[in-house]
Amino acid sequence: MRRLRAWSRKSYELRPLRVRPDGSLDESGVDPIEALPVLTRARRDALNESVRWGETYTFFLAPGVVSWIAPSPPLTTSCFHNPW
Repeated sequence: MRRLRAWSRKSYELRPLRVRPDGSLDESGVDPIEALPVLTRARRDALNESVRWGETYTFFLAPGVVSWIAPSPPLTTSCFHNPW
């Protein structure tokens, strides 16, 4: 995860977040809006689809906010190398 974060920040100025199976974020100090049930549910459903298909899943987290989620290795690692 450290290598992924460093690469994402350097290349795209993005900070990937680890998502728990229930859709909550496995991070401390995250904006409280991220804990809203509708966003947690959207992440949970996206994670389920990502694991189901074994690849990155792109979705609208909120109107006008596109997000993506990828399963962690060893399921697949190619999804980490498919940025926009």
